[in-house]
Amino acid sequence: MTTYDPSPHDAVHSLIVEFADLARQVQSSDDFDASLRRLTSTAVQAVSGCEAASVSLITKDRPLTFAATDPIADLGDQIQYDEGEGPCLDAALLETWVSTPDLSVDPRWPRSAARMSRELGVGSMFSGRMTVDGERSKTIGGLNLYATSPHAFTAQDQMLAALLQMASEEYNQKVFYLDLLRVVGVLREQVLDVSTTQPASSEPARSADSNGGPASLEE
Repeated sequence: MTTYDPSPHDAVHSLIVEFADLARQVQSSDDFDASLRRLTSTAVQAVSGCEAASVSLITKDRPLTFAATDPIADLGDQIQYDEGEGPCLDAALLETWVSTPDLSVDPRWPRSAARMSRELGVGSMFSGRMTVDGERSKTIGGLNLYATSPHAFTAQDQMLAALLQMASEEYNQKVFYLDLLRVVGVLREQVLDVSTTQPASSEPARSADSNGGPASLEE
């Protein structure tokens, strides 16, 4: 007789509960830094294998780290920026999700992986792209999860990280459009300033003659 195993259903239920909690915690806000801090702190709390988290934002000049929960995440990101390779860069620029079970033996990023393993004691990482509207062309960066143990991120951990990234997209979308509205507002103010400061024309006004002919100069 086959016995009922509730563990898969319990795991699914746990994921649903965690996702609902994540969605509540990562609410849309006009405070950019505070929202990113909520995102990374929630990752550490909700993803059991995660010991530190950060967000890498891609700018036109270079990637920048925000909301690192621990120096290991800040320093780990910086090593990848310095070496020009690593899971956080691949997730933001090439792949949607990048799993690194054991950094000490991963051949994909020989320089950064060796340095993070040797200098910081990082054992594994999980990184995911952050976008606006889920569009690759609107990538803003990546969410990076760090652990000192190899194989720290289970399948359930990775699903939770994916759900967390999805919960953050509502905020990313709002920030994108708020920035757009701010730009439009600035341009509108500039146009109004120009229109109200334009000197009045010194040319005499013209009026049409009674026969509907060409306008003539008023005396």
